Formats: sequence, structure tokens, C-alpha cells
Amino acid sequence: MKIRINIKGELEIERVGAFKKPMCPFNPMEYCGDWCALFGEPEESPAFFESDGTSGTGELVELELCHKTIVVNKEDFEDLR
Repeated sequence: MKIRINIKGELEIERVGAFKKPMCPFNPMEYCGDWCALFGEPEESPAFFESDGTSGTGELVELELCHKTIVVNKEDFEDLR
């Protein structure tokens, strides 16, 4: 899965080869975007941790939303803001 935040701050999720904007579950007249107080900032994290506490290979991006957190590989995320 690929996700991006477009130039307008709207979340877009790739579905069946095309990027689509999910609707807000609280206001069906609005798209999910960075104007919402429940839309978090993308945060990078290591893909996994070794048993000694050091980070493993690969990077992930976590995007916290109102009802879930989307986690994708760093190369599958784009922030165009």
C-alpha cells in the first residue's frame, strides 16, 4: 500500500493502482486531511529492533489518524505539502 499527503494536505491512499481520498468518518462531506485535529504528523521509525535494542534495517512511516495508525515503508510514503 502507498499513501501520500497531497499539496492541499489531503490524505490519499493507493487502491487498485490509483490514489483515492478517504472521506472523514465524522463528516462525510469532508476528506481526511491535515486540517483535522486528529490527523497526526508522519513519524519515521526503524522497521524492527534487534534484541540488543539497536534498530534494524529499513525505515517505516507511521501516520496516526482518528481511528487507526497507518504504517508503511518509507519508500511508499510521500508528503507533498
